[in-house]
Amino acid sequence: AINGEGNTLLHLLVKDARNPNFHLYEPFVQAIVRGIPGVLLAKNGLHRDGITPLHKAIEQKRTKLVHCLCDNHHEIDRALGERGHNGKNCLHIAIAEASRTGLPKYLVEKAGAETLCAQDVFGNTPLHLAVDYELCTESQYEVVVMIVSKCDKALDMENNDGLSPYRYHQETREA
Repeated sequence: AINGEGNTLLHLLVKDARNPNFHLYEPFVQAIVRGIPGVLLAKNGLHRDGITPLHKAIEQKRTKLVHCLCDNHHEIDRALGERGHNGKNCLHIAIAEASRTGLPKYLVEKAGAETLCAQDVFGNTPLHLAVDYELCTESQYEVVVMIVSKCDKALDMENNDGLSPYRYHQETREA
């Protein structure tokens, strides 16, 4: 950590590394991620609900930065699976944002089964969030298909209310 909020240099770069100017930061980010692999797992904040630089980059829709971080880390699934606020991993965040950045699909490609089946504090998996009726779009449908293709176990996961992703979709549709 380099400041009083527990941010690493990489956390601070996320804020400043806007997509149009990312080419200025890319070699530096690559060197940090390749040279200090644990930096992508470091959480900011002074409590266990802190977030990693990858969480922050996804939240802020820093698409090029997310690609750079993922493409240069040797254990990217581990970084994607790291939990932050409310037990959400990087896929939970990307899918809940329902962005048109293409990040959810990209991250699902990089994720392993454990990350795809990870439950947040509400018991929701990335698949639960992907089938939420309010988030249903053509792009989100593709994410659903990708998750199920990579990890059909996700179909059987129930959240804290005892709802499978299918039943969760029905519940959110009725709401």
